[in-house]
Amino acid sequence: MPRARGVAAFAAALALAMALFLLFPGVDLWAGGLFYRPDAGFFLAQWGPVRAIYAAVPYVVRAVIIGVPTLFALSLWRGRVLWRIDLRAAVFLLLALALGPGLL
Repeated sequence: MPRARGVAAFAAALALAMALFLLFPGVDLWAGGLFYRPDAGFFLAQWGPVRAIYAAVPYVVRAVIIGVPTLFALSLWRGRVLWRIDLRAAVFLLLALALGPGLL
């Protein structure tokens, strides 16, 4: 029963997000405009935390690319799943990493 509730909550959130963007198609541009100045660009671009996150992203991607297959191989070697990285999870994480940013 809890799984059905989770699926229903996900479907409701998806429907709400779809309705929001269908009813107000420019809301994403409006939200982005709150952080963008035509003369200066994104005004938080030079802020320390934003620069740190921007610099850390390539390292996080490499860690996932190396870590997920390593954890899956260790799971196979030990005979039990480590950190819930089984074959399905490993394939999903690597495909999401490749297809999500790769296509965008």
